[in-house]
Amino acid sequence: MDGGSLAHLTLRREEGGASRWELGAIGHGPTGPDLADRMCAQIHAWDRARTARPVITVYPVDTPDNQILGAYATDKQHTRLIASY
Repeated sequence: MDGGSLAHLTLRREEGGASRWELGAIGHGPTGPDLADRMCAQIHAWDRARTARPVITVYPVDTPDNQILGAYATDKQHTRLIASY
């Protein structure tokens, strides 16, 4: 996010690939296209340099912070999603 603009990740099936997917970004707002370009640059850098695979772990929403090991947490209505890699 940047002021009144936002970019978010997108996922689409690659053409002709039954099991291949492409990660990208879409931007909204005055600087949305620039934010999407910056996000895509990070996606490409991560794709070339990654040595680990991301793992998503799901906990009950009321799990205390001190019991969750992970760098990124997203709280949903009934769960806490933890992304680590």
